[in-house]
Amino acid sequence: MKNISLIFSGIEFTKAINDAENHYRVSDSLLVVDGIGGSNYFISPDGMRAEATAPILLKEIDNSRPFTFTTCVESKIEKIYDAGTIYIYIDNENWLKFAFERDEKLRCRVVTVKTDGSSDDNNHDIIGQDYVYMRIASNGKQIGYYYLTKRSRLESCPDI
Repeated sequence: MKNISLIFSGIEFTKAINDAENHYRVSDSLLVVDGIGGSNYFISPDGMRAEATAPILLKEIDNSRPFTFTTCVESKIEKIYDAGTIYIYIDNENWLKFAFERDEKLRCRVVTVKTDGSSDDNNHDIIGQDYVYMRIASNGKQIGYYYLTKRSRLESCPDI
């Protein structure tokens, strides 16, 4: 993990994992994070496979206070498990992941993952387009995931 200072739209990202500081660009007032083909963050439930190779930009948050983070995730999701992802990261064995991912049948869908020593995926709705608006929000006690395909109504993902 590397200390950085990237300020974008009033948010300061202060840490980078897996060389993420070299895989982003600001373009037309957008923050674009380029993934690395074949990278992932996942620990198989049987413990036989652990991958921690995806580039991630981090901003420290205080979950004792309410917060909301909303972004549009657009991903060049061509192969199985390609994804654009938002993380709540604690350490290499504990994180929450909210992803727009290509599933086993090559469909784009919203996915949530809870990793607490091993990763537990929850597949959600199929999204019939190449982008989705995603929101992570906290009331200071619980974290919720929401998504929308248009800028009109946020759909809730079940708590993980």
